[in-house]
Amino acid sequence: MATRQRNARGEGSRLREDLLAGAQRILERTGSEDDVSLRAVAREVGVSAPSIYAHFPDGKAIVDALVQQTFEELSALLRQAWDDSPPTGRLHAVCLTYIRFGLDRPERYLTLFERRRSLERTAQLASAGHGLMYPNGAEAFGILVNAIDESGVDSDSPAEEDAALLWASLHGYVTLRSSTPGFRWFADEEHVCEALIRRATSSRPTP
Repeated sequence: MATRQRNARGEGSRLREDLLAGAQRILERTGSEDDVSLRAVAREVGVSAPSIYAHFPDGKAIVDALVQQTFEELSALLRQAWDDSPPTGRLHAVCLTYIRFGLDRPERYLTLFERRRSLERTAQLASAGHGLMYPNGAEAFGILVNAIDESGVDSDSPAEEDAALLWASLHGYVTLRSSTPGFRWFADEEHVCEALIRRATSSRPTP
């Protein structure tokens, strides 16, 4: 194990970022958050396990911080897409940005949605009382809801319902593109985005 040079006084935040980067590399290699333990992260970064306690109590806390950090990255990109677009183009811009985040940064997308975790861990996260498990995830979803609200689409469903369906469609597309690279997709990302928006927000008869 390579030994990491000790940070100077006042550079504790740098160690925290190194720990998150180390956890990210472990997730990329294994795909499982169960492999992100204090001992594993310490080996990855080149520090002693006790030195991590000032920042994180256990491996799950490191994963939580990493997920929050990644959601912050995604939300910042979605907000930028919103700010740079006219009201009528915000929904398309937000959706296209989501797709490109997933395709251009597959390792970060894995961190959010594709990592494996135990059923016990999933139940623990769900019991925290938030539907999306992480507050920053709710922010990203809220941007999509607001974009639908402003788009003026003719839909019989609440914006939250259309947003949930659209999110599922975007996620499915990103996941399939990453997992089946040899499949011939029949349209570019711009046209796929338009089609998914159209299908997810079209008027649907009430059952």
